[in-house]
Amino acid sequence: MLLCRHCDQSLAWEVEYCPFCGRAQRLATVKEPTPTPVPETIQAQPGLAQLIEGHLEQDPARRIELAVAAALAEIESREPAKPDPVGAAPRREEPAPTPEPVAIPEPPSNPTGQTPPLPEPFSSFHDQLKDGSEGPEMVWLPPGRFLMGSPEGGSMAFDDEKPQHAVNIKAPFAIGRFPVTFDEYDRFCVAIPRQQLWRERPWRERWGHRPRPVINISWDDAAAYCAWLTDQTNRTYRLPSEAEWEYAARAGTQTAWSFGDDEQVLGDYAWFSGNAERKAHPIGEKRPNPWGLYDMHGNVWEWVQDHWHEGYRGAPADGCPWEDATGDRSVLRGGSWNSEGRLVRSVFRRRNAPGCRGIPYFGFRLALGPQPDP
Repeated sequence: MLLCRHCDQSLAWEVEYCPFCGRAQRLATVKEPTPTPVPETIQAQPGLAQLIEGHLEQDPARRIELAVAAALAEIESREPAKPDPVGAAPRREEPAPTPEPVAIPEPPSNPTGQTPPLPEPFSSFHDQLKDGSEGPEMVWLPPGRFLMGSPEGGSMAFDDEKPQHAVNIKAPFAIGRFPVTFDEYDRFCVAIPRQQLWRERPWRERWGHRPRPVINISWDDAAAYCAWLTDQTNRTYRLPSEAEWEYAARAGTQTAWSFGDDEQVLGDYAWFSGNAERKAHPIGEKRPNPWGLYDMHGNVWEWVQDHWHEGYRGAPADGCPWEDATGDRSVLRGGSWNSEGRLVRSVFRRRNAPGCRGIPYFGFRLALGPQPDP
């Protein structure tokens, strides 16, 4: 065995310089240590000497007293327990120590026993996008019951608005204060490659776009925007159901429009064929409805989640979307700048193919939150 004379590192062969410390040296051969002889006084005990020698063979540099202690411990572990002497009192078994109890953490306390508070009704918020900018403004609406559709005998009613039926919105949800604008939709178009989803920026009809509602939008475009916004915010954005849309448009009223039944004042609340000059207008220029929502009447038609049905027989009573596996038409609500007064009522509805793009009065409004419980 060879060792460096300076750093005591083991060397496999003779070298002029140590590969560890780099120093020149004269190499010395180190003799292997010889086992420590077992004293004669121990050799008389049967088996003990052999165990000690075995320990020394395994580790020749081991001290004799350590080898003796290891050998004695091994012998004791092999010997059976000695019987108690005759007449000796029986030994009392010592009880096993009681383990310390393990502390189990208590669940978080809820001293009031109440569920977390619901969002403040009619409060507004903007969710933050991944780039730090703000998303569309949303308004929380409270749960509630209302009558959806037109009653029998209404002078302006259409058959597909009947029968009037009660709907129970069981959970709060949020809805856009305004329709989605060109600026908000353009962020989506920039983020999604055109070759992937063919989301080109919609044509603005030479009317400008700030801050006009986005137009020329298909149902498919609106649904794709909702999915993108959900990914951006980690919140469940979607199109409102038809029942949610009418609940928001009525805003607690049962009149033809959210402001009442007098069409003479419609121009204060809506852009429609009587005042729009055949074009869409910037959002928020007319008065809001009682819940602070703008452009629910007129300006642009708004896609909702539901498939088209020729009336409300069999419609859900809980506010959920009414969808069919074979549905080939989707619903739009609210009327537009091109609609006459009775077509922008809270109850009026129309249909179109979900892939229909390029209509200069088709837009959409967002909803947020889980679908109402069935």
